Amino acid sequence: MIQPGTEGDPDLIAEAWYNLYEKNDHFEEVFPPGLDPTTLLGEN
Repeated sequence: MIQPGTEGDPDLIAEAWYNLYEKNDHFEEVFPPGLDPTTLLGEN
């Protein structure tokens, strides 16, 4: 189950997308904030 307040919370994701749309001040957003995508793949 998706827990409220976690990275998968649909309300938080929707809010991030809406803010990105509404502010229109940058092209993309990393979600959750502070996530380093380079750490997701691990070392080869």
